[in-house]
Amino acid sequence: MNYITNKISTYRTATASAKLLCNETTFLAIKNNTLPKGSPFDICLAAGLLAAKQTPYLIPHCHPVILDGLKIEFYLSDSTQGKPHFNQGEFGVWVKGFGKCVGRTGIEMEVITAVSISAITLYDLLKPLGSKDLIIADIKLLEKTGGRSQQKPIEEELKKAVLLNLSSRTVDRITPIVIDFFTKHGIELIHHEIIGNLNELPEKINYWTKKEIPLLFTIGQTSANHDLCKILEPLIETKTEGIVHAMYHHGYQRSPESIDSNLLAGFIKKSLLITLPGSSGGATECLEAIFPSLFQPLQKRRK
Repeated sequence: MNYITNKISTYRTATASAKLLCNETTFLAIKNNTLPKGSPFDICLAAGLLAAKQTPYLIPHCHPVILDGLKIEFYLSDSTQGKPHFNQGEFGVWVKGFGKCVGRTGIEMEVITAVSISAITLYDLLKPLGSKDLIIADIKLLEKTGGRSQQKPIEEELKKAVLLNLSSRTVDRITPIVIDFFTKHGIELIHHEIIGNLNELPEKINYWTKKEIPLLFTIGQTSANHDLCKILEPLIETKTEGIVHAMYHHGYQRSPESIDSNLLAGFIKKSLLITLPGSSGGATECLEAIFPSLFQPLQKRRK
């Protein structure tokens, strides 16, 4: 199973479908509710709901997710909803599923499993009719939303950053991790510098904000007993509290000791300044929490 602890939870949906094809005689038995085993759709619905909940037990690499909602619908081929999904002269049932959750991974496999098992259950209910032309077809994902794959495209001019280390002790341990993170997210590192004296920081930041570098990151000196925020707050024109809350929330869930951090984020002219902790885990968790969502306020600021 892929490691997903580093991902943030987002609202996710998935829509999937399948169809069962049959001959006209079988179709009329479904439509007229004269099947030997009774009305099929309540049983198929129950089977689909149960199957969705069992998905991680059926598919080895599928993560368990909490199903916040799952709906399964059945449409006959001669219905308004069914017509677009059947060719001329085809008879059968179209199964449509829609699911939603808030989680770190998608819900598409649960919904695909639900419509598949619903169709298989319908197949089982139709077997007593003796027809040998039952076909389950077109099992497919129709749509999914949520997760980072659904993020809007980011303008290339915004993918530029400056990294300011506030302690030489963080350089060897943390800087390579942060730079690697930038590389994976397509961020161009314009400049990297070690600043040993915090009193020099305002001048350095003003230099890069005048050049309108979109992203300015500092590393280190974020514990409560440091004066970093006192130095930076007078420079910030507009605080972005949402970014700070996201970093705190994501970090605390993984490292409770992060409660000692004193983080800051905000705009100086058109540049977004963000402070990162001076630990490899803390810096990584903060970056994971805000990428790529931080580009949304950055894009709005630059319009």
